[in-house]
Amino acid sequence: MFKTLSLTRKRVFYGWWVVLANVILIFFADGAYFYSLTAYFNPISQEFGWSSTTTSLAFSIRNFVKGAAAPVVGVLHDRHGSRRVMATGIIILGAGSILLSLTNSILLFYLSFIVIAIGFVTGTFVVAYASVANWFARKRGRAMAILSLGTGLSGLLVPVIVWLISAAGWRKTLIIAGLGIWVIGLPLSRFVRSRPEEMGLLPDGDSRPLVKVSATSASGMSEGISAGDAMRTNSFKLMCLANMAWNLTGSAILVHVMPYLTISGFSRTAAGLVTMLIPVVGLGGSLVIGSLSDFVEKRFLWAIGLGLMCAGVLSFTFSHEIWQVILSVIIFGFGYGGVIPTRNAMQGEYFGRRAFGVIMGLIIAIGTIGQVIGPILAGWVFDSTHSYRWAFIIVGITAASGIVPILWAKKPRKAASPA
Repeated sequence: MFKTLSLTRKRVFYGWWVVLANVILIFFADGAYFYSLTAYFNPISQEFGWSSTTTSLAFSIRNFVKGAAAPVVGVLHDRHGSRRVMATGIIILGAGSILLSLTNSILLFYLSFIVIAIGFVTGTFVVAYASVANWFARKRGRAMAILSLGTGLSGLLVPVIVWLISAAGWRKTLIIAGLGIWVIGLPLSRFVRSRPEEMGLLPDGDSRPLVKVSATSASGMSEGISAGDAMRTNSFKLMCLANMAWNLTGSAILVHVMPYLTISGFSRTAAGLVTMLIPVVGLGGSLVIGSLSDFVEKRFLWAIGLGLMCAGVLSFTFSHEIWQVILSVIIFGFGYGGVIPTRNAMQGEYFGRRAFGVIMGLIIAIGTIGQVIGPILAGWVFDSTHSYRWAFIIVGITAASGIVPILWAKKPRKAASPA
């Protein structure tokens, strides 16, 4: 009797602790090394006298390396587990930050971004989303939406980074960020497990069934298909195209938003606060759109996110008053943030858990084409026209171009087959 009572006593499903650890880690990593990197753009380019195109190339290199490394990280995650891979990535990320603080030439500048990219994709991005996807099936959309809290709240660090750069300089700020990610990230990585089966659990905290269930049952417990089978589906190709459009627009705006605002007459403090709005508002998009993805067809929600991004960027381009800028950023940020959990939940639904890390890495790698083009395209157009208007018009239309392929991406029949 007592044994039965102890077994029925409810505990917090460990998958939610995995989500929490990843939320905190992503908060610091995204805040220091993703959204805040735009704050370093002008101080570094002005100190060395580099053009916008030259400086932007570092961000494109980072995006290329991040994408190229993502499939490798996915394989490492699926084979060796979350904790080892994540801890290694955090060490590399901190080292890259300190290396960037020592920049005295363009080659070292580019090399530092390569190290940061490897550390970022290994220590947070791929591993965080792959581990959470493995811990949930029916509640995957909600779990991904909650995971996006880390990204959304990370925007709060942008004004802090801007202030630190003003007070201590960009070099010391990078050293502080590098040491901080080690102190915070390494202990947190100990809480992250790759799969519930490692702890004798099932996804979503379900009780272990007494009888064998089919792989196509409504429980959502299908292991899914291999990465090779996924790549042969039209849905995979269409998702990659839509993700490429999302990446091109997002990367161009996130790298150039502060330079654009400062040349438009805004102070660095005001520009930093506006930049902060993108991930903060994106959090709302992630929570709302991501949670809806458990009930509404995910490809429709992805299309809505891209449409909002296009509307926000085009509105941003023609904004002159502060309220117009804020409204444009809110529209863009809501759509940008909403795509993230929807994309990952859609991947899980279409292709299952069997090779989630590898498939995610492949989608990221192909989408890197957009991430590489976005920043350098915007920088080149600015250098050529001395204005960001046409650059932002082009990247805004690019976001809308991803709507058609994602609406065509229907769930492949083979995704429900047993592993």
